[in-house]
Order: sequence, then structure tokens, then C-alpha cells
Amino acid sequence: MSDTKTKIAILVLILLLFAISCAPNSQREQAYTAPVFDIALKSKDHHFGENVENETDYSNVVIYPEFESYAKDTTKIELTLTDNHIGKGFYFYPIPFIDKKQNGKWVSIAYDDPSANYESTWHYCAIENNRSKSNSTIITVLAEYLDGGFSTGEYRVTVYVGDKKVYTTFNIN
Repeated sequence: MSDTKTKIAILVLILLLFAISCAPNSQREQAYTAPVFDIALKSKDHHFGENVENETDYSNVVIYPEFESYAKDTTKIELTLTDNHIGKGFYFYPIPFIDKKQNGKWVSIAYDDPSANYESTWHYCAIENNRSKSNSTIITVLAEYLDGGFSTGEYRVTVYVGDKKVYTTFNIN
């Protein structure tokens, strides 16, 4: 191959790679999941603070929205993530995964939260010396980070907790 043809071939390859990498989120496959939860690493011997007992049965953790339905112009939806096992601290992945029901099937929607770039690690929810109430935290879904924002329909949010996933749904009217 001549020198000129080689340079043209390299230039075309670079342009193709650039075009693919600059495609909007809706055109890229959402191929991410929460980092692997290592139950051995996060064992009952690993504590955050004084007198915090770690959850070992993540089937006690639930998630629910503040309301069942929201207006189309909603900019923020807060979901409460609660461990119903009184006093237990629990691990959770703070970046939610969003699906929308289309033609009877759940379809993944890109949720491009900028904190995912530097905060994508497991978080821990607990209150020191708590022996009387459930530990809870808020997971926030912001329309500005959801590919295309909210439109009318049913949505499902998945949050990773320990070695399990929890789900909740809500509607946009």
C-alpha cells in the first residue's frame, strides 16, 4: 500500500472511532452494572462507626417512591431505600438503573449521572448505636440525567443492595 493510501486509511479509522465515541447515550448500548459486591470483603467484622451491626440478609431491604404518579414536568423523584431489619446497616450502590415499559417490556434508559464517574462505589447506610428504628437513605432520580427526560408511561428503578437488587415502579402522567 502506498504511503498516501496508508495515511488516508488511518485518517478514516480515526474519524470512525471519533464518530462512535461521540454518539449520544441513546445510541450507545447501556452496558453497565454495579460493581461486584464482595460479601466476604464486607463481612460482619467490617464496621462503620461504633455499635453498628451489618445486615446479612438483604431480602429485608425495600425501595419505594414518595408517590405512585408524577407529572410529566417533574424534575426530581426521590425514592426511599429502607432496611426493615431494625438497627442493621446495609450496603447499597447509589446510582439507580432506570427502565421504561414499552410495548409490555422493560427497556433500559441511559441515566448519565455525573457522580457515576467519581462516586461509583458502594455506600453504607447506618446510624451509630441504633437499636430502635430502620436505617434509610434517599435515592434521587433527576430528569436532567435521564436520556430524553421523563415522558408519559411506567418506569422501574433498580438499586443494588448487598448481593441483591430491589425494584420500585412509578408512573409519569
